[in-house]
Amino acid sequence: PGGIYRLRKAGGEVATACPEPRWKLEQHGGANIWISLYAQLQSPNQHLRRHAAEALAHWASQQGDRVNRAFGAWSLLEAISKPDTDRFLEHTAIHGLIEIGAMDDLYAALSSEHPAQQRAALYCLSQSDAGKADAERVVPLLASGDAGVREAAVFGLQQVPAWREAAGGWIKEQISGGGDARVLRAAVEAVTQEEGFRRQLGAWLAAAKPEAMRRMLLEVMTQRSESVREWTEPLLAALNAGEPAEAALAAAVFATRPGKLTDDLRAKLTAIARDEKRHAAVRLPLLLALSPVTPSDEEFSLLMAALNPDTPPDSPVAPLAFTASAVLAKANLTASQLTILAEVLPQIGLLHRPALLHAFSGSSDEPLGLALVGHLEKANALATISAQDLTECLGKFPESVQERLVAARAKLNAGAEQQKARLDELEKTLPDGDALRGKVVFQSAKASCVLCHQAGYFGKHIGPDLSKIGSIRARRDLLEAIAFPSASFVRSYEPVEVKQKDGTLAYGIIKNQNAQNVTLVTGAVTPDAIVATADIAAMNPGAASLMPQGVDQILTPQELADLVAFLMSLK
Repeated sequence: PGGIYRLRKAGGEVATACPEPRWKLEQHGGANIWISLYAQLQSPNQHLRRHAAEALAHWASQQGDRVNRAFGAWSLLEAISKPDTDRFLEHTAIHGLIEIGAMDDLYAALSSEHPAQQRAALYCLSQSDAGKADAERVVPLLASGDAGVREAAVFGLQQVPAWREAAGGWIKEQISGGGDARVLRAAVEAVTQEEGFRRQLGAWLAAAKPEAMRRMLLEVMTQRSESVREWTEPLLAALNAGEPAEAALAAAVFATRPGKLTDDLRAKLTAIARDEKRHAAVRLPLLLALSPVTPSDEEFSLLMAALNPDTPPDSPVAPLAFTASAVLAKANLTASQLTILAEVLPQIGLLHRPALLHAFSGSSDEPLGLALVGHLEKANALATISAQDLTECLGKFPESVQERLVAARAKLNAGAEQQKARLDELEKTLPDGDALRGKVVFQSAKASCVLCHQAGYFGKHIGPDLSKIGSIRARRDLLEAIAFPSASFVRSYEPVEVKQKDGTLAYGIIKNQNAQNVTLVTGAVTPDAIVATADIAAMNPGAASLMPQGVDQILTPQELADLVAFLMSLK
């Protein structure tokens, strides 16, 4: 990723792949220039057509008379209507249409029978100073039967405030009139980037007719972290509507809103959260919204059940584990509850451990601290938790606990020679692996690989795609990547450390970077970090992988062998 490659087909000729000459306008003259260029737009060769489109746009943009500019716009619109038009030619034509600026022709193209012309017109108009009158022509295309046209219309909503204003009334009608929730979703997400429309989400939810429409609006709400007062009553209605999936989404909205709860709202949410007849998918998000809480024994059992390590991380109930770990990290746990958590912490999913460790940050009980370190050491789990997390969360325990922790971690500080020795040992001692069993390990909560890596049709694309890893990595390479993930980084997945002017740090993999901000992926179960460019003091390469070290320690030798066998089979 990120590299530039030159590929030559065996037996192919470069001259065939890259025909010359480029268009030279000085070789043409008079009124026949656009006719010559138009003729080249009919060529079966896409490369030649792209050059002709570029030259035609340049020529037409220089013409002062309306007729020649209209001919240029019409020619480009016709060119992209051909079935064999590729995206490169379409992009060239769109750029040319913007350069020509024949607005009347673009408005007319919105009513074209060719989706490609409608897409081009939408992209061009969204880059211009389109007024509200023009927006009235755009709004119906949000429900176009062509996905590309809908995508272009939504892009326009994101760019042009007047288009969002015109779309608001139409969206409201579709929501209350039984429109298609799948089609509407992108438009709703686009307009609700404005505060005024975000406030309207509550009214839209109250008026939404089909169940699918209400679920869509609730899902959009979960993506917004702002506290919006106008949502409260519709969300409470959704919690009490009796539809489990809808109630779970409403609870998730409350969990993602950091705003302070009023006493009345807190009382209502508490009553629902502590109703044992309610599903865990409703109760746990509400406990998070009410955090910090002092869980009852029944609630603590519910939270621990959600952290069951046997639950596959890509199952529908897996998100409850993330919620449960977040609740426990903030909770005021009793001494007996902390004792139980310390005992089972090493068996809980790899990615939940750092959060759960925060449950001990307020404790200074020496027996509890010694027991916690002992359980982590016995299960070889200390390698899976960063030194920073251990320092932050166990810092209040007495000196005896700190000494025990330092001694335990000293055994883990393997240098280059020790890493080599560890890999040699694994290569020699691991039993034969089974790829089918390894697929189960890959998807298990114990290894949690599937939460960050894609392999074929399952998994997430946070880390490198492993779908063909077996064809490009040797067995020892895979063992090293599992046991010592910070030994090397895949290109474009290198971690960075962003230091802000106020001294705070953000650490992760760059997901997006523009003039306004930098977005970092911070982990599989943690939200992205968005840092304003103006607030950045320094940005440096990171030394530690986001993938936790020690996966080889928590898996049995057979599980590790099976996992490597599965990865080797991906070709």
